Amino acid sequence: MSILYKMSTLPPRSGDNLKYLYPVPVIRGTKTLDDWAEEATMSGTLSPADVAAAMKSLEAFVIKSLRGGYQVTLDGLGTLSVTLASRKVIDEKEIRSHSIDVKTVNFRCSKALVTNLKGATIERASLPKQSDDTFEQRKQRMLHYLASNPVINRNIYRSINGCSDYTWREDRRIYLLENLLLCQGKSPLNYYVLEAGHKAPQTTGVVND
Repeated sequence: MSILYKMSTLPPRSGDNLKYLYPVPVIRGTKTLDDWAEEATMSGTLSPADVAAAMKSLEAFVIKSLRGGYQVTLDGLGTLSVTLASRKVIDEKEIRSHSIDVKTVNFRCSKALVTNLKGATIERASLPKQSDDTFEQRKQRMLHYLASNPVINRNIYRSINGCSDYTWREDRRIYLLENLLLCQGKSPLNYYVLEAGHKAPQTTGVVND
């Protein structure tokens, strides 16, 4: 795996007719805690229950600590801290605590995180054209895959259809509304089987969420 990039043009400087280029990252997609849970479970080091409990525990700890006035340092990653907002005043006596609220949470990455990213493999991105397949084409491709494979997951669905996470989520929503797929399992490791009454393949198709 590598960091992908493309070249972009810098805004021209005043009096400078040259167009300078600089590299910008091309994001492959978005990794979520669900992806971490799936990877951790597949590695055999944690059970699905362990992963879910760890995620909930960390989330609760961070929120409780920030609400209590602490900053939170995640070793090797960075530090979280809150920023506050209020209306503009010229005298601090014009403001009371109930007029102040949390604006956002800042994340300041650690030097260790940057150091660990140094030396990563970097490659020029070969950007494919967006797939022009219709929903029906993606649906048939999924059913064809399930006819000869007992298991299919989100990544395989995206791979065989050349689609994004957003398209997968929208397609899945329709499959559920049409009662084509039945959701089973517990989040974040949900899976889907063909609903009874549909022409099912000889082996039950499963789609990991």
